[in-house]
Amino acid sequence: MRYAVPLIIAVLSLAAPSMSRGQVPPLVIAWQAPVGSDAAYGYVKTKCQTTSEGCLNCPNNSTQFTCFLSNVLPNISGVGFVIPWGEIDMCSSSGPCASDTNCHATGNCYSWAWIDNALMDFINASIGPSGSTKPWSSGCAGNRPCKIVLIVWLTQDSGNINVFYDVPNTPAYVFSQQYANTVYAGTGCGSTCAPQDVVVCKAWQGSNLDSSPQGWGVAAPIQDTCWATGGTDVGLWNAQGAHKLKYSGSCMSISSLTGNYSGYPVMYEKPIVTASQAFLSALALHYSPSCPNSYADSCGNGPTIAKSVAYLRVGPSSGGEDYPYCSSSSAAVYNPTAGCPVSGAFWSGPRGFSAEQQCFSDQGYLTSWPAAMNDGAGYISSLYGFLSQQSWAFPIDTPSHEGPPDLTSIAYADTEALLASQNGLGFGMQAASVGDLVTNATQYFPSSGANWAVHAREFPYVPVHHLQTMNPGNPTQAARFTIATAGISSSGLVTCTLDCSVFCTAPPWVYISGTSNAAFNGIWEVSLAPSACGMGTIQLTGTLPSGTSNGGYVFSGAHLPLLLPFETQNCQGSLATVCSAELWEETLDWAYGTNTVSSTGGDNGSGDPAYQTAIGNFLLGLPNATSMHNHMSTNAKQY
Repeated sequence: MRYAVPLIIAVLSLAAPSMSRGQVPPLVIAWQAPVGSDAAYGYVKTKCQTTSEGCLNCPNNSTQFTCFLSNVLPNISGVGFVIPWGEIDMCSSSGPCASDTNCHATGNCYSWAWIDNALMDFINASIGPSGSTKPWSSGCAGNRPCKIVLIVWLTQDSGNINVFYDVPNTPAYVFSQQYANTVYAGTGCGSTCAPQDVVVCKAWQGSNLDSSPQGWGVAAPIQDTCWATGGTDVGLWNAQGAHKLKYSGSCMSISSLTGNYSGYPVMYEKPIVTASQAFLSALALHYSPSCPNSYADSCGNGPTIAKSVAYLRVGPSSGGEDYPYCSSSSAAVYNPTAGCPVSGAFWSGPRGFSAEQQCFSDQGYLTSWPAAMNDGAGYISSLYGFLSQQSWAFPIDTPSHEGPPDLTSIAYADTEALLASQNGLGFGMQAASVGDLVTNATQYFPSSGANWAVHAREFPYVPVHHLQTMNPGNPTQAARFTIATAGISSSGLVTCTLDCSVFCTAPPWVYISGTSNAAFNGIWEVSLAPSACGMGTIQLTGTLPSGTSNGGYVFSGAHLPLLLPFETQNCQGSLATVCSAELWEETLDWAYGTNTVSSTGGDNGSGDPAYQTAIGNFLLGLPNATSMHNHMSTNAKQY
């Protein structure tokens, strides 16, 4: 169905700021910015080739990093940087590293240089085009100091295997029997305390059918041949054994334990909670003015970097987000009469598989475990309480995310936003799209993806309201595709000159403009059915206009001229609240006519003035923050 663009969104003047005196300026963050020569990973050596990659503002042989510094960073607020726990906590196979207070003497410091070296490349860089560069302290939009957003990944974000580049994203020691015995010391379990569990299912398969997976090196003890064809088997393993939780036929097989823990960790069990809290406490100390020394292997550049950090987000699960993969197949409600296992649940309870097999519950994950279990506060409630008690040098932010099964539970996002507000933490979501304008106008609940627009209004007085836009294409990112000669058929099939089927991704929204039949111009929902996502096409859904059309363009759901004004109008709060738009680098490349990421698709461009205006207006706080809910016109089923 088509959704007409609300008239309230228009090109706005950059002449006068809208922010109140003393208000924290909004931020536009490049959360996937290319990194410099001292980074431990990334596409640092990739050259920006004018002829082959459309890097229209980059000299030949410049790197993507220098191209970004010259052409993108001067127009925005700063960069985002992922902190993968496992890359930093690598001192021992039996336990965590030590904090900066005393690690230099004992030689077991966290590997802070993995982060700090890359961030210092930004802080020490000259920003802007040749001949008119500025330092980091005044090099970003409006001559303001550039900022850093840190995003902590306790587990891998996606991709089936809990590994970041070349090492486990969750440190391998967390899964060892030795570490379990350490964290349970004094409880009477001796040398057989409950080790950390990992779970695998179709949505998170671990290193399934891979005999030498990256980061783990050896095959996982559970393999399943039917996940590829839709199988619903679920398995669990830990340092003591592997188990089939749900299976049919002979698809799932179990072999000897190997030291591979690539499945999804049960995030609230004691081993991972104890280790992650130690890491987060050490992180708070490292990036603070009170870090007690200047040794390169401990405090080092931490205090310097801390001055530039706008906020830090901690992802409770799934990278910087919060989705407990493989936890349940339905709403998981604990029945004290029946006890464990809970119907539909696969994760163990907080005390592990041997004591609380398949005892996951939505209530326990979010707020508190049922009284009959005697396990106390829930995972999210405990984590947010812990974060609020640390001595941070900057605001702390959290994700609000739909929950299981299959991202259908808005109650998760609602509860997470409430808990964040109660603990003085910021919140937001990571898949904002132009579809949010539609749902905010046409449906009461949820008003937007993960209900973020309602949360921003209901819980305004928090330190951060962030929105990360949806992935603009999967597996290849793109900002825009040209509609081919075949155009748009009467059945709503859009044919592009290049492969726009990458826009068949959730959330399923695109923006169409410039067509010969104006009835096709607007926001559209697209079908995600595999049969509707053929090469070079997307299928529009809902009530279609009469006739066909040719010409025009299809933009991704991260279409900034519509999305950023809507975010401004819904981001409300105190003068201290940071309104932040976290943008994928491909979107920024389209805005400024560069190419600073690899493996992108769609049309090449020399810069999009409408995108540039949207970013500039957002940074000024334009349009003024008002509710847009009553200002969108609708026309029956054509919105």
